[in-house]
Amino acid sequence: MRLEKTHFSLRNRFLSVSHKQFLSLVDTFKAATEQSFATPCKLQVEALESHRVYTSCVYASFNDPDLTQMIDKENNNRLLVRSDTVDAITKDVWKKSGNVRVRIYPIDDKAAPQSAFAEVELGRGNRRLATFYMQPSIRLALTMMRAAHPKMAVGDGYEDIGIPHPGIPAGLPLGGRFFYHQ
Repeated sequence: MRLEKTHFSLRNRFLSVSHKQFLSLVDTFKAATEQSFATPCKLQVEALESHRVYTSCVYASFNDPDLTQMIDKENNNRLLVRSDTVDAITKDVWKKSGNVRVRIYPIDDKAAPQSAFAEVELGRGNRRLATFYMQPSIRLALTMMRAAHPKMAVGDGYEDIGIPHPGIPAGLPLGGRFFYHQ
């Protein structure tokens, strides 16, 4: 059985992603998501003043309510804007933010594939990089995004943003974090 690709990234070679470019990336990715899911979608937009707190250990975050509550509290303390429209990310908010995440969900869950959602995130340590995630598959979105943004370099979605490589167990007792770099 072959696993479907769910991540990719687009990177500017020299400059940070601009506010205008961010809006274009989100608009194109939302259109690709709606086409992939075959149903209209809604947005959940968050801008934080600094990096997003997360755990790389999925088991712990789903099974430890104290950890989940602590992570939510930390991220809420960093919150600049939470909205259901990308228009809430003004140029001023864009300049102040350390992390912007846009989650895309089908309006009608029954019309979409099971567990369907998508996400674009910017500002996790590299302002030139936008990462994209979609389940169940991101193939169509990648094709559409590459066509709409041909000057941006394409990556696997794991590089330079602080996401541990998926092949390395998050719970290794080495005290350090592992990052995947191409």
